Amino acid sequence: MQKQYKEENMEITNGYYSGTMPVQTYKEFKGLVDREFEIESESFVRLGYYLRCAENSNILYESGYKSIFEFGEKEYGLKKDVVSRYVNINKRFSEGGFSSVLKKEFQGYGRSKLAEMLTLPDNLIELMTPDMTRDEIIEVKKEYAEEQETSDIELAIEAAEQPEEEQEASMMERFMFEFFKQQPEEYIYMPKDSRSIREYLKPGDSRLIICRIPGKGKWMMSLTDAEEIKLSDMRQGETVNTTWSELIKYVQKITPEGYRKQQWCDLYHMPYPEEPEKEPEKVQEKKKKVKVDVVKPKKPKVAPVQPVKVEVVPGVEAIIEDEEKASEAAEQEIKKAEIMAVPEHTEEPESLEKTESEAITEESYKERMNELKTAGRLKLNEINECIAMNLFIKAILHIKEAMILIDQMEKLDNLPIIEEG
Repeated sequence: MQKQYKEENMEITNGYYSGTMPVQTYKEFKGLVDREFEIESESFVRLGYYLRCAENSNILYESGYKSIFEFGEKEYGLKKDVVSRYVNINKRFSEGGFSSVLKKEFQGYGRSKLAEMLTLPDNLIELMTPDMTRDEIIEVKKEYAEEQETSDIELAIEAAEQPEEEQEASMMERFMFEFFKQQPEEYIYMPKDSRSIREYLKPGDSRLIICRIPGKGKWMMSLTDAEEIKLSDMRQGETVNTTWSELIKYVQKITPEGYRKQQWCDLYHMPYPEEPEKEPEKVQEKKKKVKVDVVKPKKPKVAPVQPVKVEVVPGVEAIIEDEEKASEAAEQEIKKAEIMAVPEHTEEPESLEKTESEAITEESYKERMNELKTAGRLKLNEINECIAMNLFIKAILHIKEAMILIDQMEKLDNLPIIEEG
């Protein structure tokens, strides 16, 4: 026997709809759903507005509640952090910063996505679109938080090492140069005509690309249907604009006709990373409407080699992998001896207790790198204190020690990673 019932002209038979919908097309249907999400976020903003009004008046006096947080918990079971979220979303996303109306540019995001966006700076939020998912926003937050851990001195050293011609390039050119360097498969499969390039780089409604530029830190690029393209700095909050026309012109310039793998090698002066080749993904088969791509260089994973013990300088032995490592270890010990020979020096940097010369796991790599970065930041504080007290000789000692820490970071970063499992 078939189960059948009607509700507002909608007929459901055996779980399937067979009546008349209030709309006729998918576009109209999606519009209805979008509107419900808008209503949800607008309601959230209004509630935040009411709570802020209560906070700034004596409206709660007759209730006996001492704060909006006590009111929210006792009356509605809302924890303090939830009430704070209502209030902060209203502050951040309402018209004028204190109203019951959601700003037009944030309509369609929904409550959960607005809540995730609260801790992001304005310059990054401006690059987002309502069709992003909550998980994609969380990914942006993760990359933003990681960039804040990078020290200014690390960027300064990287910037000094960049070729002059690269430093003079536009931000869009530097971004795309690093993008293709870190994602070579994008380079070799890049089409030639303008329309295809645009569709390849932005297969859906929009795309966010996060890429780290040496000496500048992480930047984020937003690709949409609009002609204008925005790039924003995850570190300093700077935003620069370019256009699709300029982007396509540059892509065509660095991806000429020919054997793309060899062209990539010539462009970046390094061998092409050999991996199992994949067929280029067809544009029409890409289903995701929004894509957040975090572009990172891949560390080579190699099998560990057998270490040997070698005397790198007279009286000093170290565990090394090959002659090149022996040379590096010798140089490290000589630098150490130079530091210790300076008058009034009584201690050596803690990070010198470990000679970075063995293949390590990814987990050990992260642990050691964090230790070195922490030691480096402490050393910078000591340098600042010495300069403030006019202790310049001691400041020089700390600077030399900081350079050794940076040298160890570089060596650690070049170590082969043991593939676990």
